[in-house]
Amino acid sequence: MNIVERGSGRPVVLVHGFPVDHRSMLPLDGWLDEPGAWRRIYVDLPFVRGSDSSRAIESSDDVLAELVDTLDRLIGPDESYLVVGSSFGGLLSSRIAHDDPRVVGLALLEPAVIADHARRDVPPHVVLHEDPDALAAVDPALAQEYAEMSVVQSAEGLQVFAESVHAGLEAADPTVVARVEQKYSLSGGEAELGYDGPTLVVTGRQDHVVGYQDQLDLLDRYPRATFALLDSAGHNAHLERPDVVGALLRDWLVRVGAASD
Repeated sequence: MNIVERGSGRPVVLVHGFPVDHRSMLPLDGWLDEPGAWRRIYVDLPFVRGSDSSRAIESSDDVLAELVDTLDRLIGPDESYLVVGSSFGGLLSSRIAHDDPRVVGLALLEPAVIADHARRDVPPHVVLHEDPDALAAVDPALAQEYAEMSVVQSAEGLQVFAESVHAGLEAADPTVVARVEQKYSLSGGEAELGYDGPTLVVTGRQDHVVGYQDQLDLLDRYPRATFALLDSAGHNAHLERPDVVGALLRDWLVRVGAASD
């Protein structure tokens, strides 16, 4: 798997959604850039072109297995680490935190907690502020992608989307993506997942992809969780409300440090 590393210190693994790449997580880096504190490990999951895997990728189970193998190579057997997952990456991160005692902190950003799209409790897509001039200034395909995902439109938000989301969509291998889509659920389902370490869950009030109610319903399984439901934010809440999410991440890091001392 392709890996981008920044900094040194305790490992923080950042796992992107489906089917984008690690660039969707890079805007978080400024909030984690504390010299000597955090070794940030950005992964490209094996449906991204150029992110080779040691096994055939036919399902989400295969993606998870490849990710776990990669982390075992990068992180020592007695080394604690944190994991941050967005969307599909949140689904994977929840399983990793549940299964791996080395995990000392879990952050879930707009997480998918139910793999089956038809079973998700989601609101309709709404746009609270339109910016037709910004959409008209870019390629129509990019404009359509942004319009379908954005809640508050702006030229600045469109630029962030282009660099962080659209670029990753372009990098996805459509053949592998199609195979994973057919076997998107993880074996064992979601019923047993939970984690008792310091946790952050960030959801968007206008998230029409994974919603927020399903995540709220699972809150009892995360007894150390801060739960944030952000207005004016959809499925890319960490890109749309970066200052709020960044402050929540900083608070989470403090809680992880206190629990680990």
